[in-house]
Amino acid sequence: MNYVKYYIAIIILICISVQINAQDSDISKDKLVLKNGSIIYGKLLNYNPSKIIEFKLADNTVLSIPDSNIVSIQTNYISDQNDMSGSNTKRFHSFFAFSLSPGNSISNSRYGSSFSGTGIGVEYTAQFRLSKYLFTGFGAGIQTYNTFEKAIFYPVYVDLMTLVKSSKSSPFFRLQLGYSPVSSSNEDYLTDYKGGLMFNPAFGIKFGTKHLDYTLDFNYKYQKASFDYKYNNSSSTKDIIYKRFSFRFGVLF
Repeated sequence: MNYVKYYIAIIILICISVQINAQDSDISKDKLVLKNGSIIYGKLLNYNPSKIIEFKLADNTVLSIPDSNIVSIQTNYISDQNDMSGSNTKRFHSFFAFSLSPGNSISNSRYGSSFSGTGIGVEYTAQFRLSKYLFTGFGAGIQTYNTFEKAIFYPVYVDLMTLVKSSKSSPFFRLQLGYSPVSSSNEDYLTDYKGGLMFNPAFGIKFGTKHLDYTLDFNYKYQKASFDYKYNNSSSTKDIIYKRFSFRFGVLF
């Protein structure tokens, strides 16, 4: 099965997301609330308490505002004084992750009903921030489970992530739901194969620096697939459900 188009789509997706993130990084991330009720968005250039601050607008205009006229400042530069982290001040995000998936797989085949192995996976997700706590998006990846079928899965999924807190470090819940096409390098009597439903709930922790966030989570991978075999004049279909507890490390930026 040819997955060249699939890889091309992933590359295009990554390029689009990187471009969106580059554009988003230029959009004002800092917020000033003034005593007259005005709210100004831009970039804080210089901040000295009780003195004049310099604030750059989206059109590159630089304002000089007395500190006495300011009610509050929300900015990445003063992260200790507010609860806004890097991932919470941008609308679009890129998420890259690597996972290890040890565990068992269950089959209906008479040649073996249960078998184990440790799989690995990489994934990319383009996320959109709906609020300080809620993210949604879509993604794609490559996943193996290290079994006899020598199968490689290519999951495509929708993604939902919710933070418990809006601070820099926060527990989170995550859910990915989608479909995984599959390919196989096993030529021992294997005549056909197809992927199936992919379901992946997770619980983890988000932490990081001013510009990058990291995630570490414990998740459950549920993946369906089927493989058709033919030996002499006999044929059979092996329906497999991969059920794996997985550890995943990711970078969110």
